[in-house]
Amino acid sequence: MSGPSCERTRAGIGREQVNGQIDMAKVETLLEQAGTLDLKGYKGPTGLYSDDKGDAIKLFQTDNDLFVDGVIKPHGETMRSL
Repeated sequence: MSGPSCERTRAGIGREQVNGQIDMAKVETLLEQAGTLDLKGYKGPTGLYSDDKGDAIKLFQTDNDLFVDGVIKPHGETMRSL
């Protein structure tokens, strides 16, 4: 299966969200591909949320003229844009 549906998260990512480890690792990889997160210092996706990853979400949202809240919802505009 390919396309946006396979890229969706199962729950929210961001401050005060579920931040499931598999979903977070997926988002880290997508943010790196988008150029807003550098995973070299982490030696790859960790699956763990942190403030700098929240900042990368906000940067992606800003760069793509999306609503900036630092949250990625499974069916939200940020997830669709990633």
